[in-house]
Amino acid sequence: MIKKALLLTAIISTSIGAFAQHDFTFRIEGLSDTTVYLANYFGGKMYYNDTTKVDENGIAIFKGEKTKPGGIYAVIFPDNQTYFQVVVNETKIVMETKLVNPEGNMVVKVSKENKAFYEYLTFVNGVQKRMVKLGNDRSVEGADTDKIDAEIKKEQGEAEIFKASYLNKNKDLFAAKVLSSSSEITVPEFKNEDGTMDDTKRFNYYHDHFFDNVDLKDDRLLRTPILDKKIETYLTQLTPQTPDSICKAINYLTSQTANDSSLMYKYIVQFATNRYEKSDIMGMDAVFICIAENYYSQGKAWWLNDEQLTDILKLYNTRKNLIVGKKAENIILMDVDSNWKSLYDVKAKYTVVIFWDPNCGHCKK
Repeated sequence: MIKKALLLTAIISTSIGAFAQHDFTFRIEGLSDTTVYLANYFGGKMYYNDTTKVDENGIAIFKGEKTKPGGIYAVIFPDNQTYFQVVVNETKIVMETKLVNPEGNMVVKVSKENKAFYEYLTFVNGVQKRMVKLGNDRSVEGADTDKIDAEIKKEQGEAEIFKASYLNKNKDLFAAKVLSSSSEITVPEFKNEDGTMDDTKRFNYYHDHFFDNVDLKDDRLLRTPILDKKIETYLTQLTPQTPDSICKAINYLTSQTANDSSLMYKYIVQFATNRYEKSDIMGMDAVFICIAENYYSQGKAWWLNDEQLTDILKLYNTRKNLIVGKKAENIILMDVDSNWKSLYDVKAKYTVVIFWDPNCGHCKK
């Protein structure tokens, strides 16, 4: 339940290497003499990161000499359901809230990032509440739908204006970068000669510009609930499901990272490997072959030890001649008349090779 809830709203950041320690103080009214947890996203999943005690005054302090890696964190209460978010980008952070509705009651004492973030969060929550009310009013029999539709359009327009102003005002903050990364791109209204929308051009534009607002050179985005879903959508929904197209898409993503030694580069290669190493779809094993040839066999998988790399290359060398469209290795065996027969000598449009062993139970059945 926590993971689903955090996925919808959490925004956080840490500027890697910006400071040598972290000192985060949170006062939670209504909570005392208990334990709270610090958790962070990575690759679309939430992981527990740290734990601390809440004293009798409701104060919880996360402090250490090591910098927390950039990403999305949440302070989780003992019930494992209630939480609030923190944008980490300063050495010292001080925030106060309450046990009930902690984000709605948040007061940021020290933190430029969090003051900006909660300003945006408050605005968005207000818009959502008003939009829900307008939607409910519209469903009432006899409602003035034209008037309500105009109010809905007004709310949407004001939200866009606020968002644009917010992004411009806070362009140097990581919270704004995360917000921008989660935004959909604007697709031009490509039209046919008869005035109808050219859906093909619109789709191609959307595909080609899908990552316009996402900085794949910023490894901190890995610790947000945004990037993992973006990559999955791009590879599985926006890219034609053929090995060549998927391979091209993977190469495009890695080319947009800072360099081959970045954490983002590593994540994209691992994401693609885990997804396509095994597939239930005929022919998709060719994607794994492509990944192995472009990254693992080229010595670019710096995160693997010798044993792990050997296992992947062994799998690659076994499969590379077995994918659809490749010529299988020749098989020369003796037939029932004791004559040697070669698979390559069979002249036929289609050849079915059945492997059968008289001692195999499945073969007998």
